[in-house]
Amino acid sequence: MSSLRDYQHHAIDELRLALRDKMKPVLSAPTGSGKTRIASEIFSLARIKNKRVAFVVPFLSLISQTWKAFADAGIDQSDMGVIQADHYLTNWSKPVQICSIDTLARRKNLPEVDIVIFEIGRAHV
Repeated sequence: MSSLRDYQHHAIDELRLALRDKMKPVLSAPTGSGKTRIASEIFSLARIKNKRVAFVVPFLSLISQTWKAFADAGIDQSDMGVIQADHYLTNWSKPVQICSIDTLARRKNLPEVDIVIFEIGRAHV
């Protein structure tokens, strides 16, 4: 598990303050700054409080990448499920869900979670 950089700790602190004040914060950071690592830390902290979480990705290629990043950050793989069509790791009972936005958009039922983080990507032109 990699440790967080100072600016990542600061981002988490600022997000926590915004949530405390009932805001709906948005974290924007450049490619390679560790947004997925920040999300995995937030999820690890949420899991300590038995919260259920979802990370929503815009591209199917990010499902496996996110799974690996979360596992590398110390999230127990037995706690993770995937919501993406008929993916072999689909298990809605898991407390950490990695979700395809396209799959969620087609479902009537959404996962019951306490925290949702959306990764917003740019289309490749």
